[in-house]
Amino acid sequence: FRPGGGGGGNATAVGVPQTKGPPGANLFVVRKMRRGEYDAFNAEDLRREFSKYGTVTRAEITVDKETGWSKGFGFVSFATVEAADAALQAVHGAWMDGREMKIEKTKEDGSGGGGGGGGYGGFGGY
Repeated sequence: FRPGGGGGGNATAVGVPQTKGPPGANLFVVRKMRRGEYDAFNAEDLRREFSKYGTVTRAEITVDKETGWSKGFGFVSFATVEAADAALQAVHGAWMDGREMKIEKTKEDGSGGGGGGGGYGGFGGY
């Protein structure tokens, strides 16, 4: 049984095409967890929750290669910058399915960054 949907890497909603949005419409999403906790929240849940703010073109959760469980972070892309901005405003710092959410625009869009020390452990590096 692989709850995250496979042997590791990024799990996406099954059968749903995944494409990045335009610059400024791509978000890095972190579901805050303690080390050693597992999270059954998956890419389909991510797509469902973020679709409230606009058309989601990509929803990915990074999963542990050993367990298949979510590592607690991933990416959401929208068709428009306005939808991404609406999601960022509404969800950053809010609780979703029992976890606090931290969200920022991806660094590749030129609007992320700031703080943290980068990498997966420090929010602000992606």
